[in-house]
Amino acid sequence: MDARSARAGWAPEQIGSRIAARFGAGAVSDVSHGTVTADIAPQRWLESLTFARDELDLPSAAKVFGGADVHERETAKQFGIRFAGHPDPPPLPLSADPGVPPPR
Repeated sequence: MDARSARAGWAPEQIGSRIAARFGAGAVSDVSHGTVTADIAPQRWLESLTFARDELDLPSAAKVFGGADVHERETAKQFGIRFAGHPDPPPLPLSADPGVPPPR
């Protein structure tokens, strides 16, 4: 974990403490091998997505796993969640109309 990551607030230990502070005792987070997992009650999932979108820049896995590139870009486009260090951050050209399938 570099110093920029720690300052950005997404060092694994920081994310766990931010989840606990935001969602209280009902949320359980764990750090294993540098990855954070969180169990949040289903009633608060929308709030947790808003939290991730507005308050966290998650680290990109696209440099390590090439297939993560498209998934991170789709997540950024559909939910507004940012991935710090993504090599190609422009959004995918998805239609604003949910009835229109993505271009092929």
